[in-house]
Amino acid sequence: MTQRPPALSKTVSQSCQEMSSSPYQLHQAPDMLFQKDPMTFQDPEKKGPVQPCLKTFPRTQHGTRKRAFNSSWYKDNSWLEYSVNHDLTYCFACRHVSLPNTPESAFTSQSGFCNWKKALFKYSGFKLHSKAEHHINAMYAWNQHKRAIEGNSSMLDVINEDRKKKVEENCTYIKTIADVLLLTATQNIAQRGHRESDDSHSKGDFLTILEEIAKHDPLIEKRMNACGNAKYTSHQIQNEVLESLAE
Repeated sequence: MTQRPPALSKTVSQSCQEMSSSPYQLHQAPDMLFQKDPMTFQDPEKKGPVQPCLKTFPRTQHGTRKRAFNSSWYKDNSWLEYSVNHDLTYCFACRHVSLPNTPESAFTSQSGFCNWKKALFKYSGFKLHSKAEHHINAMYAWNQHKRAIEGNSSMLDVINEDRKKKVEENCTYIKTIADVLLLTATQNIAQRGHRESDDSHSKGDFLTILEEIAKHDPLIEKRMNACGNAKYTSHQIQNEVLESLAE
């Protein structure tokens, strides 16, 4: 569960509320450097942090040893992203959703962060950045936005699934009507009755057969009990189905 940052200012709260109901308000890249990199400012809600896992990362001299970025660092730092082109790391949340006038840091500037020796130090690197107030606020806004995006996706999934189910039910019901009409036509059975109202005792063989099927098929029963034209049993519909079968 996402924790709300302590003592958020009104400006931060408003920013977070906006993030939960609208697309990312992207910051402008300082120049074209980022645009040439896999890490881009376009469609952040779809791409998320760029976190490549290479077999080997470039090694650079730090003091007396050569050190390299480690992809295992992503695990405890979901915001962390790595630029393969420049061997630098950045903070996805702070780059995309930090508040205006947020102080610039290595994780948001063009220079990036690459001091691998101090990356996991307690009072520098990733841990120091994670504790910064502007980072906490940016993470809160980003998580709120992700939750809103996921909620919209879930709603669309439900709507699409419901639509798919109704289409399948309609196909099954129309096929059943066609089968009954084909049976009555090939067997020279009279299809229509004198009165085809629900309380009539002389509805005709077509409706009588459908009602018998409905006793054993919940879907057909539901459609037979529907209102008006939803039944698809009118004389006009019967004629249209028969014409289609004849073709």
